[in-house]
Amino acid sequence: MPPEVRGNKRAFFDISINGEPAGRIVFSLWNHCCPRTVENFRAFCTGELGKMNGHYASYQGSVFHRVIKGFMIQGGDITHGNGTGGYSIYGRTFDDENLALKHKKPYLLSMANRGPDTNGSQFFITSEEVPHLDGKHCVFGEVIKGVEVVKAIENLETGNEDKPVCKVEITHCGEMVRKGDVVGNAGAAASEPEPTGVKMEDEPKTRNWLMRYSKSPESREEKKKDKHGREEKRDRRRRSNDRHGRDRRSRSRSQSRDRNRRRDDRSGRDGRVGRNERDDRSGRDERRDDRRSAPTKDGIKVRGRGKLTFLGGRTRSTTPPHWKREESKKLTLEAHQKRQEELEERQKRAAQREKEEAERNARLEKERVERQNQRELERQKQEAERELKRQQENEESGNRRRRRSSRSGSENDESELEEPKNRSASPRKRSSSSSSSSSSGHSSDSD
Repeated sequence: MPPEVRGNKRAFFDISINGEPAGRIVFSLWNHCCPRTVENFRAFCTGELGKMNGHYASYQGSVFHRVIKGFMIQGGDITHGNGTGGYSIYGRTFDDENLALKHKKPYLLSMANRGPDTNGSQFFITSEEVPHLDGKHCVFGEVIKGVEVVKAIENLETGNEDKPVCKVEITHCGEMVRKGDVVGNAGAAASEPEPTGVKMEDEPKTRNWLMRYSKSPESREEKKKDKHGREEKRDRRRRSNDRHGRDRRSRSRSQSRDRNRRRDDRSGRDGRVGRNERDDRSGRDERRDDRRSAPTKDGIKVRGRGKLTFLGGRTRSTTPPHWKREESKKLTLEAHQKRQEELEERQKRAAQREKEEAERNARLEKERVERQNQRELERQKQEAERELKRQQENEESGNRRRRRSSRSGSENDESELEEPKNRSASPRKRSSSSSSSSSSGHSSDSD
């Protein structure tokens, strides 16, 4: 689905790493696919809802609390800052909206949750394709600018629970409006007719509401005449006031000189000043000196006619909290240099660890290859031994068969030799038997 079909809203984060500006991340929000989720994220970006649940409903000042290289960066915990808090603009949590969208490319904006229908304010930005999250987390936007900032956060050193060692803070955030929309609204406002005949340039330069023009339309000529007439009257009044003021000042100076002269004459006639008058005058002088050098609340004496009276009540507006936060981030040159040295030292340690890790991986790979070669040699040796043993067994079985065949052949030869002997022995037996019978006959005859 093309981006213009998914949504047309934009939001941004201004990121700082250890108090140093790192850049801006701009998001394209898919409000056509996930309107509730996008509205929740947009409201937290603008902070338009103010305070909710005892915390300001804004991502400003929150941190990225979890960073996993090759996977994602996670933030949005506006209450605790460690991944255990947060809430939504609809309540504690709200339901999953569109789980059909896939995590099929990097730098997608998705909602973090603790299970089905537990979306709050936490979110994460993927750095790789993560299909195992499909159907579990709602994708509602993507990064369209500031990929290098996401990579910089992803490559930070992390500690326990994948928390980055450096503080990654959202210093400013909000919604972006396209220029075409602003120009269109301005043109529409300019094309609207004015409700009255009074122009902005004809309004009087006074704050008194009762001295303003009436809203009835008048001709341009009459307005100019009235304007010139008022200016002439104002000039005449100013000149007369200046003249009367000079007269009053001159009369007051002459009267003060006359009073001083009469006082001096009386003092000359009396020859001395009474004790009570001296005491009153000294008391007035002391009180005047006290008023002139009255200390303020912080103990600083201010010279003048009296104490400062404009420090009593605070009538001005208070300093905005984000100004105070920015003011607290000011660093001295020594602190900045120390921070830079610590950063360089961490970078060196990280580079050293990477080097050691690469060496260890190379060593392990070499050992693995050697073990594999050794196993291959042992396997070949065992196969050679089995083949040799098989050959020896074959030779022994052949020898046994040959011996058996030779033995059977010799037995056959012996049996063949015994048969003629038996044949030759049988006539001898017959002849011996006949001779014995004849001898027995002869013996009987002789008897």
